[in-house]
Amino acid sequence: MSKSTITEDFDEYLDAEFHSDIKSAKTILKTFKRPKDREIALSLIERVQLLNSNSLEVKSNRNKFTRYFLKVLQKNSDTQPKEYDIWFKPRETKEPTENALWSPDRRTFIATKTIPGFGMLVYMAVTHEPELGWQDYGFLSYDFMN
Repeated sequence: MSKSTITEDFDEYLDAEFHSDIKSAKTILKTFKRPKDREIALSLIERVQLLNSNSLEVKSNRNKFTRYFLKVLQKNSDTQPKEYDIWFKPRETKEPTENALWSPDRRTFIATKTIPGFGMLVYMAVTHEPELGWQDYGFLSYDFMN
């Protein structure tokens, strides 16, 4: 075997190892619950993929970094706080619900609108003139889901 054949084989090996490690990194990335963690890790993956060189030394160092980075990603994935399950769970996609009611003397009006995954809006009004029509519009004219 000539020196150039060995060099080419080693070059192909380094590239194959790198692509395999990047694929593993992206798989681990999917287990991250915190969006900012995913964003930071993905930006580092993209930066290391930009290292284009024909130098075997550069490729070897790139692969060493990628293997170390894989360990960091795995450690992060394994040690995510339990609170992340609650804080970063996918939001519900239910439609908002609205409720409204008048007091028996029709002088107090209260309306609520639940916004799934966010909270609740409450509107309350007191008047001497219930015919002003506050109940006619409510929260339905607002799109809180976008």
